[in-house]
Amino acid sequence: MLRPAPGRWSGLGLRVLTGAILAPLILLAIYAGPPYSDALLAVAGGAAAWEWVRLCQSRDEPWDWASGLAAASVAVSLLAAAVGLFDAALWLTAAGAMAVLLTAARGGGEGDAAWSALGVAYIAPAFLSFQWLLGQAEGGLWAAFWLVAVVWGTDVGGYFAGRSIGGPKLMPAVSPKKTWAGLVGGMIAAAGAGACAAWLGDVDVLGLAAASAALAVVAQAGDLFESSLKRRYGVKDSGVLIPGHGGILDRIDGFLAVSLVYGGYRMITGASV
Repeated sequence: MLRPAPGRWSGLGLRVLTGAILAPLILLAIYAGPPYSDALLAVAGGAAAWEWVRLCQSRDEPWDWASGLAAASVAVSLLAAAVGLFDAALWLTAAGAMAVLLTAARGGGEGDAAWSALGVAYIAPAFLSFQWLLGQAEGGLWAAFWLVAVVWGTDVGGYFAGRSIGGPKLMPAVSPKKTWAGLVGGMIAAAGAGACAAWLGDVDVLGLAAASAALAVVAQAGDLFESSLKRRYGVKDSGVLIPGHGGILDRIDGFLAVSLVYGGYRMITGASV
């Protein structure tokens, strides 16, 4: 019989407390819309970029130019899009990634300049995609809440299924704690969140539940991508900003992938859902 390791629920209380404080604030900012949602995305995106570059550059000091440029370029790109300059935001993202690349390369040491620049090129478009989605006049707010529910459902379902059931590992070389049971649990929870969202939005329940389960796989891929980055640089967490959860990146790794994939799909196809 498979038995979960002792202490599998260690840290759960702090995780729940932190989530209970942050989740309502995030949802309220999204619901309130601009300028509150724009401020939230700019701060979160900038913080995530700062963590990414510090991770890649193995920095111990509180400040360095590469991480500062990354944070500023992502935040400024999002603020530019907030005032209607979406095309300019994309150019700012590209310029920011180039600036981080050159700055990190000149810094020398053990850092990886290319991976540092990739952080800006990955994080900014993901946040811009969500910002664009939220700003859509028809169903934008509903879609934004749905994506958040899918990502959170994936995280919660995966956490409890993985810790309760255990079993074969998903990708042990990348993330030793991730299991196939956790993936399935996350997909089921995401499908449930999608079904609820479909009922509230008068959308086909089965179709949205299936789409939500598929996006749970995308979220898990985003999680594993960030895990591979941390494994590459030999760190456990991307930061310490969120008690019980690690850094900003540790909490939004799935969101980044889901937002980029779904937002890109909507932009390219013009679909309403």
